[in-house]
Amino acid sequence: MTAARHQLAATMVLGLTLTACVTTGDDMPTSQQQTSTSDVGEEEPTTEVAGRSAAPTDVDLTASITATAETATAPEGFTSGLEGVLVSYTVTNEGAEPIKVAQDRAASQARSAAQAPAGVWVSAGSEDDIVRLSKQVFGIPDGVLPNEVHRAASTTVEPGASAEDTAFVPLELRTDLPSGSETITVTESPLADPGAARRLEVCVQIAPGPPAGQEEPYASTIAADAQDTALVCSEPIMLPGGER
Repeated sequence: MTAARHQLAATMVLGLTLTACVTTGDDMPTSQQQTSTSDVGEEEPTTEVAGRSAAPTDVDLTASITATAETATAPEGFTSGLEGVLVSYTVTNEGAEPIKVAQDRAASQARSAAQAPAGVWVSAGSEDDIVRLSKQVFGIPDGVLPNEVHRAASTTVEPGASAEDTAFVPLELRTDLPSGSETITVTESPLADPGAARRLEVCVQIAPGPPAGQEEPYASTIAADAQDTALVCSEPIMLPGGER
């Protein structure tokens, strides 16, 4: 009887050991999948994945902007007869690879009613007397997965080529930036004193050109989660009427 009981106990221990091994084995694929996902994330993506922009890393984006400004009536898309400043500018790709150049300010992030392509964000410039007019899509905070990824329309500019565009800002000047929330990271600062602005700079977001064969709308937009974007700015120019 004693020997039989010892044999039964040994059998039960062996059964528990086998059960533990099976459970550990079932956990293994989950651990391996997490490692695999991490490995994929470390690779250099070149295509749009699950609606999120993926661009090559360590891209050298080089571009320049020249601009002129004049007082004018607002272009189409703004309130008729609205007075303001119209800026005409040229973005030149001085790098060795194609780049995307933002053509609007990502209207889905805007609080104001103006959704025209010439609409710009209005913020503090690089010096106290400078107002910054920018076309860009603001990014997404780390760890946030929004229901919709905001996008700015863009055009692709080949090396050595240029793209012309316009920007319009109503007068009197005032800060115009996204409200900012848990889904938008606002990187520009409000105008401390709009009445003190005497000069302006126009800034445009650029990003690596789309991979060959990339489908719309990804090929002609810059997404809020795009990697390796940059903001290129013109030299400051006089704000019409800013001499006063």
